[in-house]
Amino acid sequence: MRRGIAVHAARVLLLVGLVTGPSGASASGPPTREEYFRFVPLSYPRIVRQTSASQALALYGDPADPGYRDEAPRDGIDDERFRVLQALAVRFAPILVKNTYTFPMDHKVFRDLPGGLLLSLDTWDLAKPGSVLMRSDSINFSTLGHPCPEDGAPERLLRTESSGRDARDDCRLIALLKEFHPDHPTIPRLRQDAVAAEQAPFTVMYLDFPGYDPDTWHEAYASPQPGQIARRYLGTEKVYAHPFLAEVRDAERGLLGYELFIQYWFFYPFNAGGNNHEGDWEHVSAVVTPLSAVERVLTEEELQRILSGGWPADGVDPLVLKRTEYFFHHNAMVFDFARPNAYLPRKRWEELMELRGEDRPGEKKLLARVRSYVWADEAETRINTHPIGYIGADSKGLEQLLASPGPHARESHATYPLPGVFKGVGPAGSTEAVPKRFDHQEYLADPKRPLPEGVVRYDMAERIDLVPDWERVYDLAIEDPSVRREWSWLILPLRWGYPSAKSPLAGIISHSDMGNLSITGPAFSEGWNRPAPNAGFIGYAPGELP
Repeated sequence: MRRGIAVHAARVLLLVGLVTGPSGASASGPPTREEYFRFVPLSYPRIVRQTSASQALALYGDPADPGYRDEAPRDGIDDERFRVLQALAVRFAPILVKNTYTFPMDHKVFRDLPGGLLLSLDTWDLAKPGSVLMRSDSINFSTLGHPCPEDGAPERLLRTESSGRDARDDCRLIALLKEFHPDHPTIPRLRQDAVAAEQAPFTVMYLDFPGYDPDTWHEAYASPQPGQIARRYLGTEKVYAHPFLAEVRDAERGLLGYELFIQYWFFYPFNAGGNNHEGDWEHVSAVVTPLSAVERVLTEEELQRILSGGWPADGVDPLVLKRTEYFFHHNAMVFDFARPNAYLPRKRWEELMELRGEDRPGEKKLLARVRSYVWADEAETRINTHPIGYIGADSKGLEQLLASPGPHARESHATYPLPGVFKGVGPAGSTEAVPKRFDHQEYLADPKRPLPEGVVRYDMAERIDLVPDWERVYDLAIEDPSVRREWSWLILPLRWGYPSAKSPLAGIISHSDMGNLSITGPAFSEGWNRPAPNAGFIGYAPGELP
């Protein structure tokens, strides 16, 4: 997931890179701490709040309700509401076609590897010329889950700026959560208070996964068998489903109603496309509605009936997809099944298409493909509720001249809606191509037919983790060791990977992300809790796709 810089500026900088060559790492091995610090922006990203609708309508349950129970699992979601939301997440889970050997996986598998997963904490003093590394520390996520302090440790040892290795991991993590509290941080740079002249600490926190560049990532994750992931990662398929509610408003009439979204977030341990960086988060969004309401918004009463489990998913008025939103790099492409209504009989739909006309070459052909996505069979007798996404693409940009030969040119992990050529979407305005093809109606017409190799389905409860808004778990993480172990990753502005990697545009601008920096997590993304397009993802309108 990479927002990118302005395309024209990037093209100029890319030409500079072609002359000067890539930078950003030691001759061998990953960048040193001093090298990565040249690239990291000297500001903390800000977390995105829950929507007003999710809060007002108690999407995850109302803790003030006498019947509210959050016990199994303890995750800030009422247990009965969890059952309903989990069932919806399974019903609308994506089916992903791989143009890569990797797939969305469970990031917690790294926490449970021998030795555990370390959250590194490098604290720099920005007040010193050139910045000075004050201290390096770590928290082992595999050892978390203990009360703090159980031994009466003094409060001064529970602050990360002074604790060092004397405080236990749980204590240091609690200190981090308090320092980076989204509303009441204790860090001056987040509060924007006046700070002491003698010191200006800035902490870079990051998880470090195996490998540090395309070659070593391939060694760490690829199987000796071409096109396959290493055996130890088989069975780690996982998506993170995050529901949210959005208000639909009109400038003149005000609130018109609501929409129910399920965002499916995909974790990959690295990105090796036009840009290279460790750790990657991508997503698609599904908008859910009863079939009878496809062409309008939902009322509060309809929404509450769905969330209470009172709307039969497969009844006479089934729950279906209203839209699917695909995100690739800083672009979003929306498959709208409501305009024209893709669930209408084909003859009526074709009449509406004729009335619509054609705005650009190939639009009718594209809309016919869009319609096919809501039908599981060519005869249109069974509704399909699973977004179809194509993950990974072959990069066709100039930046590939700077990349070493190998399979990494397709490991950008962007999620495309269709096979074809997508112009101007990659780094420096480069093109990406999706050559894989999957006729979903050939396979989904028979629910018992296995999908072909290279197609991964996630419509199983064991392959889905339900993710609430961070507001639901912050206080729980402070007081409950098990919640702290499971959900701190959602709250902290940590980087999902070693901070920088060798990449074609790395180092052209100091303390700027040129596609070489590891990213922060989903709740810090411009796409979190936001329909597409939005400030972080511009609408992508293709021409005719070959």
